[in-house]
Amino acid sequence: MISKYKYKGLLWVDLESPRREEIESILEEFNLPEDLAPIMQNESKNPRTDIYPNLTYLVLHFPLIKDEKGRVMYQEINFIIGKNFLITLHYEYNSVLDSFAKKFEAEELLEASIRLDNSASLFYYLIQILNDDTKKQLSHLQYKLANKKGNLITFLCIIIIILSITSLILYLK
Repeated sequence: MISKYKYKGLLWVDLESPRREEIESILEEFNLPEDLAPIMQNESKNPRTDIYPNLTYLVLHFPLIKDEKGRVMYQEINFIIGKNFLITLHYEYNSVLDSFAKKFEAEELLEASIRLDNSASLFYYLIQILNDDTKKQLSHLQYKLANKKGNLITFLCIIIIILSITSLILYLK
């Protein structure tokens, strides 16, 4: 499913469980490199960063805590950051992206004094809210497990923050 959102001259395109035709349509519409098609069609096990002349392609994995026992799954989100657009692609429903889309549509970001001047700032803001969600999940789990796995939780938070900052630095170069 393709959803498109506009805000202050920026375009955010969110693809949830996209079909091959939808991926091909986006590649054509945004004049994206064709070598992205097979990458976008299948989930990958590892993070990835590809830098092209006019865009950056990132694959990041965010932990999703499934139950009180602390079973963790990873939800992949692909990011394509262009000059005036951001494309996100994920293979299953993501409540954080869905919530952000509702705010984006309602222009509630104006009320929150969020400055989204370009696609990099939009990407950065999305990473922040995904990271905040991860922290909430981890805090809840930490409370439930009564510090049994506190060190692992802290380690996961640090890894997520480092990946987010590294991705942003690579994009801004």
